[in-house]
Amino acid sequence: MLCQCVRHEVYRQTKTVRELLIARSMASTVIEQSGVTAEDKIQPEQIWDEKQILTDWFEEYDKSEAE
Repeated sequence: MLCQCVRHEVYRQTKTVRELLIARSMASTVIEQSGVTAEDKIQPEQIWDEKQILTDWFEEYDKSEAE
């Protein structure tokens, strides 16, 4: 019981520190490129239509049942 109380107290007291660490790590992973927008990043081959996305791979490419 004492161990759980200590653990809870440490959790409460270090919550802000943990939030700051996570925020800092997330902010440092963002790579900013000047002059590049999200629309510029989309390549024509990346645009998919609904039929391509919803097609079952096995129906399209699996030929083992036909052999």
